[in-house]
Amino acid sequence: MKKEADSKVPNTEAFHDTSTRELLESSNEVKAGYYLFKSNTKEYNMFWPENATKQYYDNNGQNYERFIFEESDEEKNYSNEITTTFENRGETDLILNEI
Repeated sequence: MKKEADSKVPNTEAFHDTSTRELLESSNEVKAGYYLFKSNTKEYNMFWPENATKQYYDNNGQNYERFIFEESDEEKNYSNEITTTFENRGETDLILNEI
């Protein structure tokens, strides 16, 4: 966890996995079943599912971040693999100027 002050670690897949736990802001749920992920680019935040674990992570400063996480639940019979890519390029500024 980014904040070391949290003394209790939730009994979830996200917090059992050390590398995933390091990505999360705190052990406090922001919505039932979700924890706060603050991007290292400082450009966005997202709700991280409690049963999701990081499979891959890459960050290149403020302009690029990519990660893959998996979430599954045998009881509910589902498995998801999500790939997320953030890029801040010149085209991004052009889009923002049009809005």
